[in-house]
Amino acid sequence: MADNVAITAGSGTTIATDDIGGVQYQRAKLSLGADGTAVDAVAGAGAVGTGVQRVTLASDDPAVTALAAIGGYLDTEIAALVASAAASATAAKQPALGTAGSASADAITVQGIASMTPLLVSGAVAHDAADSGNPHKIGLQARTTWPTAVADADRVNAIGDKYGRQIVAHVPRGLRSRQTTTITSSTSETTIITAGASGVFLDVYKLLITNTSATACNVTIKDATAGTTVEIYAVAAGQTVGFTLPACDAMKQTTAANNWTATCSSSVASIVINAMFVSVVDA
Repeated sequence: MADNVAITAGSGTTIATDDIGGVQYQRAKLSLGADGTAVDAVAGAGAVGTGVQRVTLASDDPAVTALAAIGGYLDTEIAALVASAAASATAAKQPALGTAGSASADAITVQGIASMTPLLVSGAVAHDAADSGNPHKIGLQARTTWPTAVADADRVNAIGDKYGRQIVAHVPRGLRSRQTTTITSSTSETTIITAGASGVFLDVYKLLITNTSATACNVTIKDATAGTTVEIYAVAAGQTVGFTLPACDAMKQTTAANNWTATCSSSVASIVINAMFVSVVDA
């Protein structure tokens, strides 16, 4: 059966059709070519599946050239990879336009690119230049109330006040601790701060020693049991001595995972020691 069907339009006109299973399917030309030509607008395409078309680009195709030149960041190796994959594909996998193709034909797969020109990102405004346009900036979440606390090791937002000033703390509250110890009628070395975990230093930023007895007493402070003496305080009867520092300037413990101790020079009733300290992991 002939493909073309003659119809009457004036003296007679022939339309292009394709005989498929005894049914005439009209062929339509995409209006992309020059006037009067009958060249298919999509050359080299083959059927992949129902309603799906695949287009194979040659290495010298303008589309490949354009991709390789975008922004100067795409490596021209892309064109070589596409050309190499197309050349090695079988005819069954890359049928020409108008020939029978397999509905399950494989597509060309580019598994990776060995080298690519790095994509460099830079801001629109340099340091010390007048702020202008919309450069990328570090943003903070403005807060007038405290956010809900997250679990340990979770990611959190950086926060600031309504004017963009970042809210910071010298030492997070969760890393500050205190311990109170009473030594009554004893001259034995006594722990006043329990040893920290492995690798953790306990730096003291506040130490108050109160002598509630009627007898003066010297109190020796060490940063480990039987360790080196750090401070000696002479505490008069009924008096309080000690020091307070910013938590970030705390008195450093010599060795991590150790306790702090106090030893009274005489047996009095009693010496009360209040220690405040921060847990630190040395960098």
